Amino acid sequence: LNFPHWTESISSLLQLPTSSDPDENNKICDATKRQVLDALRVGYRFVDTAAHYNNERSIGEAIDEAVASKLLQKSDVKVCSKIWFDDMGYDQTKKAFGLSCSNLNVDDSLELMLIHFPGTIDTLQSPAKNKKLRSETWRALEDLKMAGKVKHIGVSNYVRRHMKELLASCRIKPDVVQMEIHPYFQQRELVSFCQQQGIQVHASSPLAHGDRQLLQDPTLHKLSSKYKKSVPQVIIRWLLQENILPIVKSESSARLQENFQSTDFRLTEEELQEIRSLDRDKRVGFDPNLIV
Repeated sequence: LNFPHWTESISSLLQLPTSSDPDENNKICDATKRQVLDALRVGYRFVDTAAHYNNERSIGEAIDEAVASKLLQKSDVKVCSKIWFDDMGYDQTKKAFGLSCSNLNVDDSLELMLIHFPGTIDTLQSPAKNKKLRSETWRALEDLKMAGKVKHIGVSNYVRRHMKELLASCRIKPDVVQMEIHPYFQQRELVSFCQQQGIQVHASSPLAHGDRQLLQDPTLHKLSSKYKKSVPQVIIRWLLQENILPIVKSESSARLQENFQSTDFRLTEEELQEIRSLDRDKRVGFDPNLIV
């Protein structure tokens, strides 16, 4: 797979994030397994998780159960996980990577591994320490990729200065950058910078954590009525046409199905521009600009 050339035509690769409510001590959680299995039955083939979510074992079991029931082949499912900031550093990253692969029951090669945050988010931070951790962690991911242990590597929650620092020193450019993007927080400058570098952009929180004001926005509702689609479907469609992969999330089977059916209509250029004009620089998640 070549991440930079994924387009809206690959609806089976819309991403499914798992719940960020951690399964205690990475124990098997029936609710997480059911969520993943429901999504796989709908047709999702990309599962987004992170070591910090403590649910990798549940995901691994769900995928194995789907394979055992002949729903799909294991190679059909692509999994992304992330290195938590407590595990940054060369040796720690390799150890954390191995643990994630074990939890996910992935023996040969993980599809995608990201650095979750560009450093610690403590009140008292050390710029030199964070920069060293970023460098060592990325070097470990580069070595894992060159060794064939992971197919694609990338970063999450990096801002422009973090990206420029990485691109100035890396041996292998990131394949993916994951960041908060939704109509009220579009990060167009950073998205454009990454896309010009051939880096695939993934949108986390594309529905702004269910922000009521966003979901009731008049412009989005107008488009929703025109196409007889839900507002979330309109937002997903907009992102896909911007060549941004949305990380859609729902614990409802009906919502999973609805979100998946966001590729059978197309917004006009004028409508894309209408949504672009909604940008309010309104972030709903943690601001990684606070990480030095």
